Amino acid sequence: MEIMEYKKFKQIFNETIFEKSKADLLEKIANSPTRYIGLFRPTKPKAKILQNLLQSHEIRFGDAFEHFIINQCIQLASYRHRNYRFTYLATKDDAEIDLVVERPGQKILFIEIKSTTMVERRHLSTLKTLAHDFGDCEVICLSRDQYIKNIDDIRIYPWEVGIKKYFFD
Repeated sequence: MEIMEYKKFKQIFNETIFEKSKADLLEKIANSPTRYIGLFRPTKPKAKILQNLLQSHEIRFGDAFEHFIINQCIQLASYRHRNYRFTYLATKDDAEIDLVVERPGQKILFIEIKSTTMVERRHLSTLKTLAHDFGDCEVICLSRDQYIKNIDDIRIYPWEVGIKKYFFD
């Protein structure tokens, strides 16, 4: 079983996510033109349009990256760890843990997935709080960071390294 290469993921992502961007933006401008033009706007229309495109792409990329990582974990575990159970945790206050893995004979694994190339403490505050409330669990973050590092009690892995460690070995 091979992990999909990032270049292939990026190609699929660009084809499925970004193709609709122009049409979505034009629809938003048509529906709310005053958000993009106006006498008293602090930003120029061009800057506002760019901001809209970039923010929506960033959010879409994060969602697609999370979906990709979860699928990779489940797919790899289906070969080596068939007894793992996958779920997620969401609270009534909309706090969530992206992936929760029940591993027989081991601590429950909480996984936060971040598309950033540099995970910071602020990215992990919800994970840290929920893991503390839960108690005895293992907590990691899979991201596009280049190197393994620790922030507080959370181990951050480059996504390829973390997936191989927890689901392929």
